[in-house]
Amino acid sequence: MHSPVCSAVPPYLLRAIAESEVNPQHVRDTGTKALAHHEHLSLARFTFLSALADNRPLIDPRVSASPRHSIVPEHLLQAIADSAGNPDEERARVQRHAQHARELAVRSLLRRTGDDQTPRGVTGTGLVIDCVVYDAKNSEVEMDLPGTLVRAEKEDKAADKAANQVFDNIASVLKFYSDQFQWQSIDNANMKVVSTIHFGDRYENAYWDPMRRQMVFGDGGTFLYNFTGAIDVIGHELTHAVTEFTSPLDYWGQSGALNEHVSDVFGIMVKHYVGKIKADEDDWLIGEACLIQGAKGVALRSMKAPGTAYDDPRFGKDPQPGQSLARPRPRS
Repeated sequence: MHSPVCSAVPPYLLRAIAESEVNPQHVRDTGTKALAHHEHLSLARFTFLSALADNRPLIDPRVSASPRHSIVPEHLLQAIADSAGNPDEERARVQRHAQHARELAVRSLLRRTGDDQTPRGVTGTGLVIDCVVYDAKNSEVEMDLPGTLVRAEKEDKAADKAANQVFDNIASVLKFYSDQFQWQSIDNANMKVVSTIHFGDRYENAYWDPMRRQMVFGDGGTFLYNFTGAIDVIGHELTHAVTEFTSPLDYWGQSGALNEHVSDVFGIMVKHYVGKIKADEDDWLIGEACLIQGAKGVALRSMKAPGTAYDDPRFGKDPQPGQSLARPRPRS
């Protein structure tokens, strides 16, 4: 089943990495692992957004797998893991990521709760940026999130480059929403924005986790990396959070396609805002900073010329024009 979960790397790209026989086994394994981690949460994601839309009790994040939007597509991880041209170590690693996802997929949605314990600010006030960054120390145990605190608001820069990148880029996204739309933080009530870096072993993805209400960043692997430094990727993922606080679009069918497109549009606008780029001067690429140097491609996807972002035997050809969320809803 194609996953309705959004992440920084689209699932089709992860699958391509996992399935490509050009990639060594360890590369393919890494893609498979990340793909599975993404795909298994389809039903949970659907349940979560449906509950928001229908005002039903939400799933307790302490006892269930967390659905999420992630930036790396499932087909890309799968292609890496399956490509015989990739080093065996890389294929094995991607395979572990896929296995992790499969394990999460079988978790039962055991309990529901209507309580929302997320700390909020006061609606109607000006922007008060409150960002905190944690370190997962390469653990993939989701119940241990957010991890160890490495930087908080009003503190000096951390020794960790990724922590500072996330901290600064999230602040830029929040300023964009405030300056351009008078929207304060992701909930319009100055909600604290929590992020975790160094999730997993060279985990090739980044995502907004709606159950834990936080961002999660992997370090990347052989082909995909630099999620903490890609402002458009962070803008894209945080927009999924804004969507959940405004119009929680069901992540299936036409509403799911709209959900994803809104994040793409806002991700591009954030890049324009931060880089002071005019629309007619932009390349309209998303995630151009996330492909490792030497890859036959320019970005994760192209809004200007869909289907042309990459074409590499190690992770396939960009299938963006053929991608759609307009498919049957999953059965629970």
